[in-house]
Amino acid sequence: GSMSRDEMLQWMRNRCKGYTLPKLPLSVRKDHLPNAKLPRSSHYRIPSGLEEAVFYALQKQIDKGYMIEVEFDNSYWITQGFAKVKPGRLQPGTSIPVVRILGDFRPLNSALDPIPAHWFHAQANQRVVCESIPMGSTCFRYYDLSDAYHTMELDEDAQKLVVLQFNDRYFMYTGGAQGIAPCAVFFNTHLQDGLYQIFGPHWESWYALMVDDIGVHAKSKESCKIRSDALECALEVLGKPFSE
Repeated sequence: GSMSRDEMLQWMRNRCKGYTLPKLPLSVRKDHLPNAKLPRSSHYRIPSGLEEAVFYALQKQIDKGYMIEVEFDNSYWITQGFAKVKPGRLQPGTSIPVVRILGDFRPLNSALDPIPAHWFHAQANQRVVCESIPMGSTCFRYYDLSDAYHTMELDEDAQKLVVLQFNDRYFMYTGGAQGIAPCAVFFNTHLQDGLYQIFGPHWESWYALMVDDIGVHAKSKESCKIRSDALECALEVLGKPFSE
């Protein structure tokens, strides 16, 4: 029988009782020397005209629960932070430019343990996505997950490896971030685990995943709407904001 949206959300929440999505583990290779944790001091200072924009953007990340500001700790791996201006865009209701917060994660990526091979099995490519859509599908809907990597929690040890330095302040990611090599590979493993928890294996017949994009496919408009409504409820329960 058909469920209302509220009934569907309640059913999914019951399915997820006591369940948490897998957290991204990160570890540094044992042969990597502790004194290679660079940079120890900032070689890049935020241009004075951008300081307000950068710290405004960092505060927004903190407000969303994606970062916390921390004091320097010698156990942290400190990564140089920088910002990229999004041309022509201002923070709502302000004259402050919108900037994208980034980190130069190349030193960290080169020191991390190799990515486990089984994570790659969940990593789709265009051919796999196309082959997963049944012949006769005529109705489609597309979802783009917002802040995808940020919503994927890092485990406690991993958080200590993902600390950005901006001038003399330090910001620790609690979730993944663009530029950390394992994020793209782990994200589908992470998201699929949640979909299996809610739908069992049935979701494989309804949805196609490509990193942070999800395609809904069906043979009728009615079926496509039912699958889309179910996906929207599942993403809400799993804490994954999206745009269509």
